[in-house]
Amino acid sequence: MMLYLESINKSLHNLMSLDKSVILIGEDLLDPYGGAFKVSKGLSTDFPEQVISTPISEQAIVGSAIGMAMKGMKPVVEIMFGDFLTLCFDQIINHATKYHWMFNEQITVPIVIRTPMGGWAWLRPYS
Repeated sequence: MMLYLESINKSLHNLMSLDKSVILIGEDLLDPYGGAFKVSKGLSTDFPEQVISTPISEQAIVGSAIGMAMKGMKPVVEIMFGDFLTLCFDQIINHATKYHWMFNEQITVPIVIRTPMGGWAWLRPYS
């Protein structure tokens, strides 16, 4: 039986091998660490030009990914913890979702934002 993280990793691997415009962007994604939950493990080794490990700034990560998407790339954003997703709402709501219509349907913003949600019963919000 395959775990969710293994399935996501395999799917990302397949996408990145088929389409060089698929870019994985987020915090601590590079090997050997491979992300907080090891979902990106091995991807930076196999696709060094397609994995971008960023500083801790969720707003900047999503904003950069939106810019990449506007220029024809297909970014997959990893936000380390779901609690931090709200920090990106300006970029998601006012940029990613509106640009297609704001620019008279001349651009698209193909972006995927992935984040883990939930946790164990004893955990509280991360920040």
